[in-house]
Amino acid sequence: MLFRPLLISSSIFPENDKAETVCMSILDALKEKASLLDQWIMVHESMYGPNHDIPSAESIHLSKMRDGIVTTDTCNTARALSELISFEIEEAIKQKIVDTGGDPDYEEINVYRQDCHNHMRNVWIKHVKYGYPTISMTC
Repeated sequence: MLFRPLLISSSIFPENDKAETVCMSILDALKEKASLLDQWIMVHESMYGPNHDIPSAESIHLSKMRDGIVTTDTCNTARALSELISFEIEEAIKQKIVDTGGDPDYEEINVYRQDCHNHMRNVWIKHVKYGYPTISMTC
């Protein structure tokens, strides 16, 4: 049996740095780690029985980001990623509503996006330091 670590890591290495690729890498990582939970349950139950509180793969779902915030820096690629991942979250929420017998057309679905405040501060300080006449929020 192959043992792989079960870890939700913030270290995701996409093939390139395009927003679409990064978005798909995040989604793929979540799916992969969720499936490892079910494998962990099987191993645990075979060794120790059914008494455990290990969550199932179904519990790892983007719909949990309902009313959540996606935060990125201010460069164009990061903003594109924010838009893409927000769309995927909204679609997951709609699917979860349908799966539970609801109608997403009558539900309020909010996924908020914001720029990273630390990054915005750094951009602002850079512009003040170098005396740029306007503040352009780009990387």
